[in-house]
Order: sequence, then structure tokens, then C-alpha cells
Amino acid sequence: MIFLRRRSLRLPALTISVGLLLTGCTSDPEDEEDQDNGAESAEEQQLAENPIPEPEYDDDDSVRLPVALISPAGVDATAPIDEEGNVQEQPPAEPGGLEPHRTERARSELFGCDNRVSVVQTVPVVTEDPAHDAIEYLANLESYELGRPAFANALGVASGIEVDSVDYANDVVTVNLNGQPQARNYCESWQALKQIEITARSATGAGAAEILVDGTPLAELWGLTEDVPLELMEIQR
Repeated sequence: MIFLRRRSLRLPALTISVGLLLTGCTSDPEDEEDQDNGAESAEEQQLAENPIPEPEYDDDDSVRLPVALISPAGVDATAPIDEEGNVQEQPPAEPGGLEPHRTERARSELFGCDNRVSVVQTVPVVTEDPAHDAIEYLANLESYELGRPAFANALGVASGIEVDSVDYANDVVTVNLNGQPQARNYCESWQALKQIEITARSATGAGAAEILVDGTPLAELWGLTEDVPLELMEIQR
């Protein structure tokens, strides 16, 4: 079981305003049906691009931040996923072995050095910018491994990364970083990059992410070619 807690992060109060536009004109039922079908199609398309919608706020204005961690070693053997997202839990190979973890919300396809990213959630927090604070949380996290079996946080050891802003438009989330990011090796540079991408997408519902450091793509700075958005599989429990 893994419990993620934040340490001394900026958590401003959240204010939610909802406006409803009401018109007095009479509409054609057929037009309304076409509009409903169009809305459903758009929603289905968005879910197909990214099965993780942006997180919902609770009644107390708190939200569980989705954060992306590197999946535990051997996850494909201990907890493989079928085509519908159901985890096919396998018994430990030997007495005292690790049980499949139960904290995932989604898992990515393979990337980099045959790694996957798992999306898990923090404890509820109050924030005006879930994407910004989720990435900042990972960048400031001191522990490299969390939980049992262990998730890894390569972003925490990619020194020199600071979150400037996170912007979302046209199904693309842009993460603006500053500083001089450094990774310990090629594999961890891929891991840190994809942690940022999947965290930003999971916190906004975006289908793709652009990670910039002072205006330059982070993938370019780290010499990572063939950087494309990862496909995600939502976990069914």
C-alpha cells in the first residue's frame, strides 16, 4: 500500500464559480438530440485519447492529485492488464513474495528502457492548480522509492527542475519549467520526462503534453528522440 503525502507545498484556497446560461427560446427536439449525440461523440473521443479525466473536487474543495510514478519492477508478471484494463493478479512466485499493488489508477505502454508509468493519487489537498502542484510535488519529493512493491520517482532526482506554469488548451497541456535539469543516466531522463507528461495529462484530461525548459523542449535538452504521447490504460477494479 502506498500513501502519498505532501510536504510544505503551496496550497492556496480554492474558489469555484459555476455560471449557467438560460435562454427563453424554444428548440427543436431533433436539434437537441443531434447536439446530445455530438457531445457524446466528443466525450468518447476525448476518453479514447486519454482515459483519465481531470480529477474531481470533493464537497470540501479538496482534490486527490494524480501523480505518475515509474511502475514497480516485474509489474507485467505480478499484475498484468487485459484489454479491458482488468488487473490479472498473480500469486507471489514464492512465500513472502510481493503481492500486486492496488493503488494504480492507470498504467502506460512501455517506453524508454522498457519502463511503464503508473498513475496513483495523493491524499486530498486544496489547490487552485492541480497539474502544477502535482508536478511540483514529485519534483520536491525526497524519496526515490515509495510503497510496496516500490514505485520509483526519477523526477525527484532530476535536479534543477522548477515548475513555472502549466497551461491547457486544445487538448494539449504545456508544462513550462525553468532551471538546468540533469538526470543521472539515459533511462532516468526518459522516466522523468514521462512522469511529467503523464502527471500533467492526468491532472487536466489532455491527450498530449509539451514539456518546455525556458522555451526549449526537455526531450531535446536530454537528447531523447521519438518522443510521442504515451497510451494509457485505465485500471478497472
